Amino acid sequence: MVQEEKNIAVVGNLVQWYVAMAQFLRLTNRACHEMSDLGLTQNRILFYLAFFPEATMGSISEELVLRRSTVTAAVDVLVDKGLVNRYRAADDARVFRVELTDAGRKSFPLYLDRLKSFNSWVQKYTYPERGEELLGIVLSDAEGLGASHFNLTSLDSEAFVQRLGFDLEKHEADLVFSGLLAVEKVALVYCRMQKINKEMGFAANNGLLMAYLLSEGRKAPLRQIRLELRLESGEATVCLHRLEKKGLVKKRIDAKDRRVAHIRLTAKGLVAANELLDQIIPLFSASFPTALDAPLYKYIMLPSELKG
Repeated sequence: MVQEEKNIAVVGNLVQWYVAMAQFLRLTNRACHEMSDLGLTQNRILFYLAFFPEATMGSISEELVLRRSTVTAAVDVLVDKGLVNRYRAADDARVFRVELTDAGRKSFPLYLDRLKSFNSWVQKYTYPERGEELLGIVLSDAEGLGASHFNLTSLDSEAFVQRLGFDLEKHEADLVFSGLLAVEKVALVYCRMQKINKEMGFAANNGLLMAYLLSEGRKAPLRQIRLELRLESGEATVCLHRLEKKGLVKKRIDAKDRRVAHIRLTAKGLVAANELLDQIIPLFSASFPTALDAPLYKYIMLPSELKG
Protein backbone atom coordinates (compact mmCIF):
# COMPACT_ATOMS: atom_id res chain seq x y z
CA MET A 1 0.00 0.00 0.00
CA VAL A 2 1.43 3.38 -1.01
CA GLN A 3 2.01 5.68 1.93
CA GLU A 4 0.25 9.02 2.12
CA GLU A 5 2.27 11.52 0.13
CA LYS A 6 4.09 14.32 1.88
CA ASN A 7 3.08 17.93 1.53
CA ILE A 8 4.43 18.76 -1.93
CA ALA A 9 5.38 22.34 -1.02
CA VAL A 10 7.36 21.18 2.04
CA VAL A 11 9.22 18.58 -0.02
CA GLY A 12 10.00 21.16 -2.70
CA ASN A 13 11.35 23.57 -0.09
CA LEU A 14 13.46 20.79 1.44
CA VAL A 15 14.97 19.96 -1.97
CA GLN A 16 15.90 23.63 -2.48
CA TRP A 17 17.62 23.72 0.91
CA TYR A 18 19.40 20.43 0.26
CA VAL A 19 20.84 21.73 -3.03
CA ALA A 20 21.77 25.10 -1.50
CA MET A 21 23.50 23.48 1.49
CA ALA A 22 25.59 21.28 -0.80
CA GLN A 23 26.56 24.28 -2.93
CA PHE A 24 27.36 26.38 0.15
CA LEU A 25 29.66 23.71 1.58
CA ARG A 26 31.44 23.38 -1.77
CA LEU A 27 31.91 27.14 -1.95
CA THR A 28 33.12 27.30 1.65
CA ASN A 29 35.56 24.46 1.04
CA ARG A 30 36.84 26.25 -2.06
CA ALA A 31 37.23 29.49 -0.11
CA CYS A 32 39.24 27.66 2.55
CA HIS A 33 41.58 26.21 -0.06
CA GLU A 34 41.99 29.57 -1.78
CA MET A 35 43.08 31.20 1.49
CA SER A 36 45.26 28.29 2.57
CA ASP A 37 45.95 24.69 1.72
CA LEU A 38 43.43 23.43 4.30
CA GLY A 39 39.88 22.48 3.41
CA LEU A 40 36.62 22.77 5.32
CA THR A 41 36.97 19.35 6.96
CA GLN A 42 40.40 20.21 8.40
CA ASN A 43 39.04 23.50 9.70
CA ARG A 44 36.09 21.80 11.37
CA ILE A 45 38.46 19.39 13.11
CA LEU A 46 40.75 22.20 14.30
CA PHE A 47 37.88 24.09 15.89
CA TYR A 48 36.52 20.93 17.46
CA LEU A 49 39.92 20.30 19.05
CA ALA A 50 39.90 23.81 20.49
CA PHE A 51 36.98 22.74 22.66
CA PHE A 52 37.97 19.12 23.24
CA PRO A 53 41.76 19.20 23.72
CA GLU A 54 42.28 15.41 23.81
CA ALA A 55 39.64 14.11 21.43
CA THR A 56 39.90 10.65 19.91
CA MET A 57 39.70 9.77 16.24
CA GLY A 58 36.41 8.04 17.05
CA SER A 59 34.87 11.04 18.83
CA ILE A 60 35.81 13.36 15.97
CA SER A 61 34.14 11.01 13.50
CA GLU A 62 31.02 10.65 15.63
CA GLU A 63 30.56 14.28 16.66
CA LEU A 64 31.30 15.82 13.26
CA VAL A 65 29.41 13.01 11.45
CA LEU A 66 32.38 12.18 9.23
CA ARG A 67 33.53 8.80 7.97
CA ARG A 68 36.50 7.32 9.80
CA SER A 69 38.46 7.30 6.54
CA THR A 70 37.69 11.01 6.02
CA VAL A 71 38.87 11.86 9.54
CA THR A 72 42.05 9.80 9.07
CA ALA A 73 42.92 11.57 5.82
CA ALA A 74 42.18 15.02 7.27
CA VAL A 75 44.18 14.41 10.46
CA ASP A 76 47.09 13.07 8.38
CA VAL A 77 47.23 16.47 6.66
CA LEU A 78 47.07 18.35 9.97
CA VAL A 79 49.82 16.17 11.47
CA ASP A 80 52.05 16.75 8.43
CA LYS A 81 51.59 20.50 8.83
CA GLY A 82 52.46 20.36 12.52
CA LEU A 83 49.04 21.63 13.64
CA VAL A 84 48.02 18.54 15.65
CA ASN A 85 49.59 15.56 17.37
CA ARG A 86 48.15 12.06 17.13
CA TYR A 87 49.18 9.40 19.65
CA ARG A 88 48.00 6.14 21.21
CA ALA A 89 46.06 6.51 24.45
CA ALA A 90 48.02 5.39 27.50
CA ASP A 91 45.07 3.40 28.84
CA ASP A 92 44.08 1.73 25.56
CA ALA A 93 46.53 1.15 22.72
CA ARG A 94 43.64 0.70 20.27
CA VAL A 95 42.55 4.31 20.76
CA PHE A 96 44.26 7.24 19.05
CA ARG A 97 43.97 10.68 20.64
CA VAL A 98 44.38 13.96 18.77
CA GLU A 99 45.37 17.32 20.24
CA LEU A 100 46.38 20.74 18.98
CA THR A 101 50.05 21.65 18.93
CA ASP A 102 51.28 25.13 19.89
CA ALA A 103 51.36 25.93 16.17
CA GLY A 104 47.77 24.71 15.86
CA ARG A 105 46.60 26.90 18.73
CA LYS A 106 48.41 29.93 17.33
CA SER A 107 46.89 29.39 13.90
CA PHE A 108 43.34 30.38 14.79
CA PRO A 109 43.79 34.15 14.32
CA LEU A 110 44.81 33.37 10.73
CA TYR A 111 41.39 31.91 10.00
CA LEU A 112 39.26 35.02 10.42
CA ASP A 113 38.57 35.36 6.71
CA ARG A 114 37.46 31.75 6.53
CA LEU A 115 34.99 32.27 9.35
CA LYS A 116 33.52 35.20 7.50
CA SER A 117 33.01 33.12 4.37
CA PHE A 118 29.44 32.29 5.33
CA ASN A 119 28.58 35.95 5.64
CA SER A 120 30.21 36.66 2.27
CA TRP A 121 28.15 33.86 0.76
CA VAL A 122 24.96 35.30 2.25
CA GLN A 123 25.77 38.73 0.83
CA LYS A 124 26.60 37.32 -2.62
CA TYR A 125 23.70 34.96 -3.10
CA THR A 126 20.82 36.49 -1.16
CA TYR A 127 18.61 39.42 -1.83
CA PRO A 128 20.20 42.20 0.28
CA GLU A 129 17.07 42.90 2.30
CA ARG A 130 16.65 39.21 3.22
CA GLY A 131 20.17 38.29 4.31
CA GLU A 132 19.64 38.82 8.04
CA GLU A 133 16.37 36.91 7.93
CA LEU A 134 18.08 33.95 6.27
CA LEU A 135 20.92 33.98 8.80
CA GLY A 136 18.29 34.02 11.56
CA ILE A 137 16.72 30.89 10.11
CA VAL A 138 20.09 29.11 9.97
CA LEU A 139 21.00 30.13 13.52
CA SER A 140 17.58 29.39 15.01
CA ASP A 141 17.41 26.69 17.65
CA ALA A 142 21.08 27.25 18.53
CA GLU A 143 20.83 24.64 21.28
CA GLY A 144 20.00 21.97 18.72
CA LEU A 145 22.13 19.68 16.60
CA GLY A 146 24.43 22.34 15.24
CA ALA A 147 25.90 23.42 18.56
CA SER A 148 25.68 20.33 20.76
CA HIS A 149 29.24 19.11 20.38
CA PHE A 150 30.89 22.53 20.57
CA ASN A 151 28.78 23.58 23.57
CA LEU A 152 28.73 27.03 21.97
CA THR A 153 25.59 28.07 23.81
CA SER A 154 27.59 28.28 27.04
CA LEU A 155 29.67 31.14 25.59
CA ASP A 156 28.88 34.57 24.29
CA SER A 157 30.63 35.75 21.14
CA GLU A 158 33.37 37.67 22.97
CA ALA A 159 34.25 34.77 25.27
CA PHE A 160 34.24 32.46 22.28
CA VAL A 161 36.70 34.45 20.18
CA GLN A 162 38.96 35.06 23.17
CA ARG A 163 39.12 31.33 23.72
CA LEU A 164 40.44 30.96 20.18
CA GLY A 165 42.97 33.74 20.62
CA PHE A 166 41.16 36.47 18.67
CA ASP A 167 41.34 40.08 19.79
CA LEU A 168 38.24 41.64 18.25
CA GLU A 169 35.71 44.34 18.87
CA LYS A 170 32.20 43.22 19.85
CA HIS A 171 30.69 43.61 16.36
CA GLU A 172 33.56 41.66 14.80
CA ALA A 173 33.27 38.97 17.47
CA ASP A 174 29.57 38.62 16.70
CA LEU A 175 30.36 38.23 13.01
CA VAL A 176 32.97 35.53 13.54
CA PHE A 177 30.86 33.68 16.12
CA SER A 178 27.75 33.63 13.95
CA GLY A 179 29.83 32.69 10.90
CA LEU A 180 31.40 29.65 12.56
CA LEU A 181 28.13 28.50 14.12
CA ALA A 182 26.31 28.82 10.80
CA VAL A 183 28.99 26.97 8.85
CA GLU A 184 29.22 24.21 11.43
CA LYS A 185 25.46 23.85 11.72
CA VAL A 186 24.96 23.60 7.96
CA ALA A 187 27.83 21.09 7.69
CA LEU A 188 26.55 18.96 10.56
CA VAL A 189 22.94 18.83 9.39
CA TYR A 190 24.01 18.08 5.82
CA CYS A 191 26.27 15.26 7.02
CA ARG A 192 23.44 13.81 9.10
CA MET A 193 21.14 13.90 6.08
CA GLN A 194 23.82 12.12 4.05
CA LYS A 195 24.14 9.51 6.78
CA ILE A 196 20.39 8.82 6.72
CA ASN A 197 20.57 8.36 2.95
CA LYS A 198 23.39 5.85 3.35
CA GLU A 199 21.65 3.94 6.15
CA MET A 200 18.59 3.55 3.91
CA GLY A 201 20.72 2.29 1.04
CA PHE A 202 20.88 5.42 -1.12
CA ALA A 203 23.69 7.56 -2.37
CA ALA A 204 22.91 11.17 -1.51
CA ASN A 205 21.93 12.18 -5.04
CA ASN A 206 19.59 9.19 -5.31
CA GLY A 207 17.50 10.31 -2.38
CA LEU A 208 17.59 13.91 -3.54
CA LEU A 209 16.39 12.95 -7.02
CA MET A 210 13.48 10.92 -5.65
CA ALA A 211 12.44 13.78 -3.39
CA TYR A 212 12.62 16.19 -6.31
CA LEU A 213 10.42 13.95 -8.46
CA LEU A 214 7.92 13.76 -5.62
CA SER A 215 7.84 17.55 -5.38
CA GLU A 216 7.24 17.78 -9.15
CA GLY A 217 4.26 15.45 -9.21
CA ARG A 218 6.37 12.28 -9.58
CA LYS A 219 7.85 13.09 -13.01
CA ALA A 220 10.17 15.60 -14.69
CA PRO A 221 12.41 15.94 -17.78
CA LEU A 222 15.97 14.74 -17.24
CA ARG A 223 17.47 18.06 -18.31
CA GLN A 224 15.34 19.91 -15.75
CA ILE A 225 16.42 17.48 -13.02
CA ARG A 226 20.08 18.04 -13.83
CA LEU A 227 19.73 21.83 -13.80
CA GLU A 228 17.65 22.06 -10.63
CA LEU A 229 19.75 19.58 -8.64
CA ARG A 230 23.11 20.81 -10.01
CA LEU A 231 24.06 17.35 -11.29
CA GLU A 232 26.73 16.83 -13.89
CA SER A 233 25.77 14.57 -16.80
CA GLY A 234 27.84 11.70 -15.41
CA GLU A 235 26.39 12.08 -11.92
CA ALA A 236 22.84 12.03 -13.25
CA THR A 237 23.55 8.94 -15.38
CA VAL A 238 24.98 6.95 -12.47
CA CYS A 239 22.17 8.09 -10.18
CA LEU A 240 19.43 7.10 -12.63
CA HIS A 241 21.07 3.75 -13.39
CA ARG A 242 21.03 2.83 -9.69
CA LEU A 243 17.43 3.94 -9.19
CA GLU A 244 16.24 2.17 -12.35
CA LYS A 245 18.02 -1.01 -11.32
CA LYS A 246 16.10 -0.94 -8.01
CA GLY A 247 12.81 -0.29 -9.80
CA LEU A 248 12.38 3.12 -8.17
CA VAL A 249 12.22 5.23 -11.33
CA LYS A 250 11.50 4.70 -15.02
CA LYS A 251 12.99 6.60 -17.95
CA ARG A 252 10.89 7.29 -21.04
CA ILE A 253 12.15 8.81 -24.29
CA ASP A 254 9.89 11.53 -25.66
CA ALA A 255 8.01 10.28 -28.73
CA LYS A 256 8.22 13.67 -30.47
CA ASP A 257 11.86 14.43 -29.63
CA ARG A 258 14.11 11.48 -28.89
CA ARG A 259 16.74 13.82 -27.44
CA VAL A 260 14.39 14.42 -24.49
CA ALA A 261 14.08 11.90 -21.64
CA HIS A 262 11.41 11.97 -18.95
CA ILE A 263 11.97 10.40 -15.52
CA ARG A 264 9.05 9.10 -13.49
CA LEU A 265 8.90 7.87 -9.89
CA THR A 266 7.40 4.36 -9.74
CA ALA A 267 4.96 3.17 -7.07
CA LYS A 268 7.89 1.42 -5.37
CA GLY A 269 9.91 4.63 -5.65
CA LEU A 270 7.08 6.62 -4.08
CA VAL A 271 7.12 4.35 -1.03
CA ALA A 272 10.92 4.61 -0.78
CA ALA A 273 10.84 8.41 -1.16
CA ASN A 274 8.25 8.76 1.59
CA GLU A 275 10.19 6.46 3.93
CA LEU A 276 13.33 8.51 3.35
CA LEU A 277 11.50 11.79 3.95
CA ASP A 278 10.03 10.36 7.16
CA GLN A 279 13.62 10.47 8.46
CA ILE A 280 14.94 13.59 6.73
CA ILE A 281 12.12 16.09 7.35
CA PRO A 282 12.03 15.73 11.18
CA LEU A 283 15.82 16.08 11.35
CA PHE A 284 15.83 19.16 9.15
CA SER A 285 12.85 20.77 10.89
CA ALA A 286 14.40 20.24 14.32
CA SER A 287 17.59 21.94 13.14
CA PHE A 288 16.01 24.81 11.17
CA PRO A 289 12.47 25.10 12.60
CA THR A 290 11.12 27.70 10.17
CA ALA A 291 13.15 26.86 7.07
CA LEU A 292 10.47 24.80 5.31
CA ASP A 293 7.73 27.40 5.76
CA ALA A 294 8.63 29.25 2.56
CA PRO A 295 10.56 28.52 -0.65
CA LEU A 296 14.27 29.20 -0.39
CA TYR A 297 14.15 31.40 -3.49
CA LYS A 298 12.37 33.91 -1.27
CA TYR A 299 15.81 34.52 0.25
CA ILE A 300 18.35 33.13 -2.21
CA MET A 301 18.74 33.62 -5.93
CA LEU A 302 18.10 30.02 -6.99
CA PRO A 303 18.58 28.15 -9.16
CA SER A 304 20.38 30.02 -11.93
CA GLU A 305 22.49 32.32 -9.73
CA LEU A 306 23.89 29.72 -7.38
CA LYS A 307 26.83 27.94 -8.92
CA GLY A 308 29.85 26.23 -7.50
